Amino acid sequence: MLALATTTVCGCGTTVSGAGPATGAQGNAGLSVPTVAATQAAGSNTTTGNTSTGTSGSTGGAATTGSGGTTDVGPASGSGGGSGGATTTTAGGTGTLADHSPVEVGIGVDGNNGPFATAFGVSNAQPPEQDVTAAIVAYLNHHGGLAGHPIKPIYAVFDNTSNDWVGQDQAMCAKFTQDNHVAVVVRTDDIFGPLDACLAHAHTPLVLWESVFRPRSWWQAAPGLRFTPDDATGARIYAALVDRMAATGRWKPTTKIGLIRYDRADQAQVLREGVQPALAAHGLKLSDTEAVHTPESFQDLSGTSSELASAVLRMRQRGITSVMFMGGDIAYLFAQEATSQRYYPHYALTSFDFPYLLPPSALGGAFGIGWYPSDDLNQPPVATAGMKRCQQAAAGTGVTWSVTGADRFYVMCDQLFWLQAAYGTVGSVSPAALAQGARQLAGRLAPSYTFRIDASQHPDGLAAVKDLSFVGSCSCLRYGKLFALGN
Repeated sequence: MLALATTTVCGCGTTVSGAGPATGAQGNAGLSVPTVAATQAAGSNTTTGNTSTGTSGSTGGAATTGSGGTTDVGPASGSGGGSGGATTTTAGGTGTLADHSPVEVGIGVDGNNGPFATAFGVSNAQPPEQDVTAAIVAYLNHHGGLAGHPIKPIYAVFDNTSNDWVGQDQAMCAKFTQDNHVAVVVRTDDIFGPLDACLAHAHTPLVLWESVFRPRSWWQAAPGLRFTPDDATGARIYAALVDRMAATGRWKPTTKIGLIRYDRADQAQVLREGVQPALAAHGLKLSDTEAVHTPESFQDLSGTSSELASAVLRMRQRGITSVMFMGGDIAYLFAQEATSQRYYPHYALTSFDFPYLLPPSALGGAFGIGWYPSDDLNQPPVATAGMKRCQQAAAGTGVTWSVTGADRFYVMCDQLFWLQAAYGTVGSVSPAALAQGARQLAGRLAPSYTFRIDASQHPDGLAAVKDLSFVGSCSCLRYGKLFALGN
């Protein structure tokens, strides 16, 4: 995927990740979001009550048996107590990890970010993602780990410059589920390959950040196994975007609206189930829809760019005056091509378009909704509680928080701190505990990358957005009113 100007450009599909000065000035303004203590429920790994029963463990686990009920804290679900595992008896319950024993966490990181960014004319001089993540993991372990269990990170590096992104995803899943048996996986970039399906087949929870829109069915296909704390479904985002475009008078029934997306089946589903109903509710419709090639390698991006050039020409000929996108690097590549063809429609933007990357000359009349300050704005940041916590965790790694690439580290912080808070809430690291912890945690964790997250009602946790508009007097993007994101 591309993660451009933050620019940890990944290569699983496409995500030109926005860059910009760390995070936006507005922070958590208007929301009361306390920080969950890092040591919350540390050391507790039991479920009380005689009727409480957890799933049994996985291969290689260490079982903990007692009289107070059953708690599974193993790295993956399975039958039996786990072959080869040692059994330890406590007063708390039965599980597949000895009390306070390490828990393996799969962490997918990007590699070769510098060369990948250079291909797009962007510089990324940040330290390697794995080095920063290792510091964050060490910080979490120093502050209680996951429900009292130290994190044992299992890293898999995704080479952005690879000529086979699908193969990269396959290798990553094999490392997590075959070479190792991790309890959960975190990934900070788009999944265009088989990683999500592979992990679901292994009953391994995935905590994901990506910059493309998914239909609700993606989460529903693996209940309790897929979580996107900083993201939302396409239906939720487009309902909010269309509401704001209509409420501000930017879209009327006479407006010729165009949409650009990838030729992926899930994005076609988002179009049917999210975009079109949201438009119809306001008496609006699309005048043109263009689906361009989904790249499967770094070298494959040229085909996408070529198709976008043709799409720009068709939209210009059809008189499209407002263009919306389905995330990733499409907006960046489209704007470049449109500018070269002297075509200047008004863009309806979301944070998934990495607005800060778009050339100011293309942003006249741009408006939309944003929730990732570091990808939306080019203003000096005012550090929030979540940002300060992340910066403290990564201290000494050489991260420059005010330049390109910092957002990827904020994302990793949010994912790992969210894991700690969710597991800590229930005192367990079992597969079922993550979903239970997400429900109980609700919105009590102050994130670093966005305004508010709450995965208590659904596994996509983005809970608030702001108006985002281009201001000609400063040639910059600025935030406006804060809104709760609907369900």
